[in-house]
Amino acid sequence: MIDKARQRASCVVYLANVDAVTGDGEGLSMISAALDAVDCANRMMLIAATGFPDNVHTSLTTPGRFSEQVR
Repeated sequence: MIDKARQRASCVVYLANVDAVTGDGEGLSMISAALDAVDCANRMMLIAATGFPDNVHTSLTTPGRFSEQVR
């Protein structure tokens, strides 16, 4: 998904229900790697949404992953 987005930049990637991503699967490492690879130069933006912000894995909320959190 992220590789396709980079090829088609400028784009926005929307991740719904990011609270469902847990630390015991590949999803967390894939999303973490994608967040680390995003920068302004590739004209790609990732937006994640959740109805349960307290359930989002802490590795996704560390500084540098998402630049802003709106509650």
